[in-house]
Order: sequence, then structure tokens, then C-alpha cells
Amino acid sequence: MNQKVIYKRIIVVDDDDNIRKILIDLLETISKRNQNGKVFLVEEACNGQEAWLKIDGNKEFDYDLVITDIVMPEMDGITLKNKIEARFPETKIIILSGNAFPPENCSHFLQKPFSFREFIKTINLLIN
Repeated sequence: MNQKVIYKRIIVVDDDDNIRKILIDLLETISKRNQNGKVFLVEEACNGQEAWLKIDGNKEFDYDLVITDIVMPEMDGITLKNKIEARFPETKIIILSGNAFPPENCSHFLQKPFSFREFIKTINLLIN
């Protein structure tokens, strides 16, 4: 029996190239192992401003998930989160930070460093 493929659009936003690459590689691994027909289409941005231009400028589809750091040049992750929530309320957002406390009004927060298991659990919770 053929299973229907469901594409989930994700954008990873972090000014640290290494963290972005690790998260993208992990998302691609999760997508390949996914048994429920969901395929992750992952994009990246190096700061909130670049991410917002991709998110707001895209007329073909909405993003299903945004994974963003807080402290970045040009536009921080909290400003990006607020803009996304105002314009695209269905888009899920995960905030990443080295700070021990989640920012105000943040539903999904991962404190760096976080385990791969914790990351996968959060992704599965939001994407499924």
C-alpha cells in the first residue's frame, strides 16, 4: 500500500553556522527515519531578518515550524517569533537559548545544550 507523503516545511534560524548545520542534519535524519509519511523540507537563515524575508516573502506555502536562536544580529529570535505569531499564527516555533529561563510567552523552549532525544521529542510533538 502506498503511503501519502506529507511535506513539512521547517526553517532553522541561528547565526552560528555549526549549530545550524547540526540541526539541519538532525532534522534530515529524523525525516529519513520517519515512518508516518512526513518528509521535512528544511531551509536555513543566519539571522531573524533573513528568516523573516523568507517566511513573509513566500507566497507559495507557509512554514510549519521555525526553530530559532534568540541572540542574533539584525533581528533577534523574540522579534522574529512575535512577527510570525502575528502574521502566521498556525506556524509552530521552537526557541533555543543558552539562557536557563524561557522567554515570556514561549510555548516551546529548548535550553542549549540540549540532548538530541529532547530535540527529537519536541519536533515530533509539534510536527505530528
